[in-house]
Amino acid sequence: MIRTPGIDAGDGAPEPESGARALRALVGVLARTSGAAAARRALPTYLGLFVVVVILFAGNGVRSQDVVAMAMASPPTRVVLLAGWLLLALPAARALIAAPSAFLIRTWPIPRARLLGVTAAMLVLVELPWLLLWAKGGGVVPGVAATVLVMAGHGLLLARPRGAAEIAAALLWLVAVAILPWPALALVATVPAAGLALRRAFIAAPERVGVRHARRWVRAGRSAAVALARTHLAVIVRAQRPALLRAIWFAAGGALLAGLAVANNRIVDETTMRTIWRTAAALTIGWAAAGLAGGIQRVEREAAWLLDVHGVTPAARRLGAGAALGGLGAALGGVAGAVLGHLLPLHSAAAMALDGAVAGLAGATTAAVAGRWACRGAGRDGARLLLAMLAGAGVLAPCAWFFPDAALLVPAAVALAIPDPRVARGYRATGPAPIGAGDA
Repeated sequence: MIRTPGIDAGDGAPEPESGARALRALVGVLARTSGAAAARRALPTYLGLFVVVVILFAGNGVRSQDVVAMAMASPPTRVVLLAGWLLLALPAARALIAAPSAFLIRTWPIPRARLLGVTAAMLVLVELPWLLLWAKGGGVVPGVAATVLVMAGHGLLLARPRGAAEIAAALLWLVAVAILPWPALALVATVPAAGLALRRAFIAAPERVGVRHARRWVRAGRSAAVALARTHLAVIVRAQRPALLRAIWFAAGGALLAGLAVANNRIVDETTMRTIWRTAAALTIGWAAAGLAGGIQRVEREAAWLLDVHGVTPAARRLGAGAALGGLGAALGGVAGAVLGHLLPLHSAAAMALDGAVAGLAGATTAAVAGRWACRGAGRDGARLLLAMLAGAGVLAPCAWFFPDAALLVPAAVALAIPDPRVARGYRATGPAPIGAGDA
């Protein structure tokens, strides 16, 4: 007789199924669906964050204890760090909790508490860099409290609280942010929000967001490159807001790390300060722009037929993408540099803003070129983008450290001027397809 787990074996009693085996199977299925989606979102961002932290922390005297101590002592610093991490990890948390590939699993006869438990355990992996920072800089209890706090924060961002209990838990979460210097009390205050907010985000995940009205960004003009740049910026603001906020966080984080490196090493020379900030800005803003490059390439692929019909050349498309990301990077670097220069002892806001704008322009333009090469709509886009950005960082970092501002524009301009051989040859050979060319 074939004995099926959980089915009556003929003696009047069902055969018990191994709970551990069922749990392992559930973890495996969720890891291959929502876990894989979260990994695809998190890997480029976390690897870029790792590279930036290694470069800026090593040898500069910046320690995790200093960052945690600043967060504990200063409420504004604590709020800025918390908001930055919530925005940075939000795409991965959303993919983990609301991945459509895992919706079918919710219809299976599996208790919701078990699904929530496995999802929460996987969310800890998403919050792992934050956990390591606080555990290494403050200890086990502050690390656990800070991790539960950001898990609850991601739940609140993914779904609005409904009902008196969830609203009360959200208010307790705000109290926990205020009393984080007392981590044990903060942990007690944030546990209800973590449970209820994650439950609400899990339940509300299949719901669709309504359509919003948006004003017109792109207007008629003579330059195809300018029109494409406006189109890309509109798409970034409307459809890539988490990635845009993550880019802002990267720029602010680069300025913060550069400031800590200057303060902890007691650097008073303006040239050295500008060199550290220039290098930090080129790397951080470049990696931030890499998170936007995939969306830009996706828009261009979807509009390829329209661009071909209107005879938009590959050079104009390349310039449009580079102008969109380069302008955004220059703006982020200029603002962050001005703030950093105002806070430093020399008060060199104008010089630091110029350094940040040039470095941001170079880093973001390099990311645009890397995205054009790497993002092809295939399964290995992320790996190719990582390799391209590592190569770009290897060129930009020495230029920023050893040479003046203008040297950063040279590799960016060279990369932007190199045509895509595959696209350029196809365009020159065939040209834009005439209307009706494929009709019988």
